[in-house]
Amino acid sequence: MNEKKLKLVIISILCVFSVFVYYKGNDKKTIEKEVVEIANKDYRQVFYLDKDGTLIPISIAIEKETSIEAQVKTMIEKMSSEAEANKTGMHAILPTNLKVLSFVVQDGKGYVNFSSELATYPKEKELKVLEAIVWTVTQYKEVKEVEIQMEGEKLTHMPVDNLPITKSLSRNLGINNFEHNKLPLHETKGVTFYYVKEVSGQTLYVPKTVRVSSDLASVKEVMDVILDNISVSSSLEQNENYKGLMVLGNTDLIDGKLVINLNEKALSGDLQISKELYDSLVLSIQCIEGVETVSIMVEDQIVNVSGFSEEEIQVSNVVYNVVAS
Repeated sequence: MNEKKLKLVIISILCVFSVFVYYKGNDKKTIEKEVVEIANKDYRQVFYLDKDGTLIPISIAIEKETSIEAQVKTMIEKMSSEAEANKTGMHAILPTNLKVLSFVVQDGKGYVNFSSELATYPKEKELKVLEAIVWTVTQYKEVKEVEIQMEGEKLTHMPVDNLPITKSLSRNLGINNFEHNKLPLHETKGVTFYYVKEVSGQTLYVPKTVRVSSDLASVKEVMDVILDNISVSSSLEQNENYKGLMVLGNTDLIDGKLVINLNEKALSGDLQISKELYDSLVLSIQCIEGVETVSIMVEDQIVNVSGFSEEEIQVSNVVYNVVAS
């Protein structure tokens, strides 16, 4: 082969390789943030890190027929795969090649046994790793608490930076806990609210937990914390239009049913409640323990937005941040 032909072959190979890299690099999945009720299809959440180090929940379709153990193994595998995370424009939160050796549920407690790779994450990510594991496993109504094991041994501290695991882990741990919080993690109550954030060019709903006194008991008090923190902007600063947003009257949780009555600050300029505010409220309320259904009112009038077919919302059917098929 003469020199001219050799150059042509090399150029052709480089062109093919460049096209491959381009399409591979642009194999990014679309994520639909819209909050909807879906009763007939099973979705579960995996968690990835965005560029700011925030845990972002992403909903993926899961076969209903598979066991909880198989589903947990699949989700942990996806959360430890940088390639899977990159498809969403984010990064894996769990160490590469991490495996779930076993997962057993007994009396409301999930026992998750990890391989030794669990001890290989960067120490600055330790709390985020713990949050991601707990929130992944406790998606199931059968699992109220979690015990973490590594190679069959129960962990009393996280394996890298020795964050203590002093009590049974539950969703009270929270997610994306404020780092400047001064209240001890295990001696406080977590209140989680949702806000809107731009993540890798897409707008998604993101949970954030604030720590409050364990004495905070009533649903009304929890709702006050949520409304103080909730945002419909792309930052944590509350949108100016919703300052003064508050719950009217008593807020009682009866037989799993919660009715929230808000003041007129919930309405935008066209006297309608915005979908982003409505969705953020629904997602935040679903995190309140014991809530099965919720109805949202403004000045004693039931409000409803697209995505929800009924005035009373079954929170277990709420889906958001769905990876488009």
